[in-house]
Amino acid sequence: MPAPSMLGLAGLRRIEGVSVLDDGDHAWVFWEAGDDRVLRAILPAEGGELFERRGEHWHRAGHRLPSFGLVPAGEPVALARAITPEPFTAELPGGASARPARLGLDRDARPRPTSAALCPLVELVRWADSATSSELEAIRGAVSGDLGAAPGPDAPPPGRVGARYWGRRVLVPIGHSPRPPLPEAALLEALGASEQEVLRLVPGPDGPTVEAIPLDAFRPLTRAGVRLALAGARPS
Repeated sequence: MPAPSMLGLAGLRRIEGVSVLDDGDHAWVFWEAGDDRVLRAILPAEGGELFERRGEHWHRAGHRLPSFGLVPAGEPVALARAITPEPFTAELPGGASARPARLGLDRDARPRPTSAALCPLVELVRWADSATSSELEAIRGAVSGDLGAAPGPDAPPPGRVGARYWGRRVLVPIGHSPRPPLPEAALLEALGASEQEVLRLVPGPDGPTVEAIPLDAFRPLTRAGVRLALAGARPS
């Protein structure tokens, strides 16, 4: 078939067993015998001819004598590689231009599993004194002033904390969701976070502020470590 007519076969790219051999101005298209889907797409092509394989030779459709020297040498390639989609540029409907989005927090009543908690160190000490060793070992913590952050599904119970969060590397206050509702990976990229940081969204009257916490700031929680942190936070 003429090479330009091959574009009409784009709908066959998903069919296995269809291959193409380029011969300059023409293209040879091969497929499994008996596949009517390919045949129905080939028949309307202007300037195309049909051949069938009989033994070692190719025969024009309806001819008894073989045709020699028609198929050029070379290895056919899959149709999906011979016909590829053209590059495209995404455009907003109506010619509207893209506008930068401002990060916000919306009220969201959907239940979310707690993945981190922020609480006063004195409350963290009280909880650590009554927690089991396995509960302590399941939590990592970081200290900022007189506050402690303890990420993990086994964070201190809600009654002892000042704020609870959901998310893995973007910590969002429970009862809220980020706006725009982007996946966590997209939020991290948009906010310029490195792979070694956790982001905490802090609600505010003019929108949330973003606090970046280095991952290496979180250490395994121990009773002695919590008590030492509390002693260091108290004025002398």
